[in-house]
Amino acid sequence: MDATNIEELLTSWQISGEIRHNFIYVHAHDILWLSCNSDPWEEVISKWKKIYALRKETEYENINDIFKYWPVLSDQRSDRLLNIDFELMYPEKALNFYVNWDSFYENILKVRQSKDSSLSEVIKSLEHVEEDMKIPTQVYILGHLVPPKGRLT
Repeated sequence: MDATNIEELLTSWQISGEIRHNFIYVHAHDILWLSCNSDPWEEVISKWKKIYALRKETEYENINDIFKYWPVLSDQRSDRLLNIDFELMYPEKALNFYVNWDSFYENILKVRQSKDSSLSEVIKSLEHVEEDMKIPTQVYILGHLVPPKGRLT
């Protein structure tokens, strides 16, 4: 992929002219590299941080486009990339989220358990989850605890 192809790609992402122009010349190599590589991981992280502004300003048609343009997100370690974006987007909130996660999750559980006792088995299954999988599993369970539109039934 050359600079012309990268410019066409960025144009298809609906990025404003000034940002597109700057990134083509400054970060073309990083963009191309990330579209084709997922190792070494330290380099992925470095390049991911460098092109944060580009990704933030990009408008995607749907979730599939995000994975199409950034295939590195399909890597098993991509949760780190999402954490980096969260930290860059909300620098003052990243630590608060992690520190307050257990309290937040417990409050949701209290409200939902009083409404639906069938969730007990799912919640008990968390006792056997390894520590490094606890929060991802809780996030998954939240999809079942909080109905669409955030309304509790």
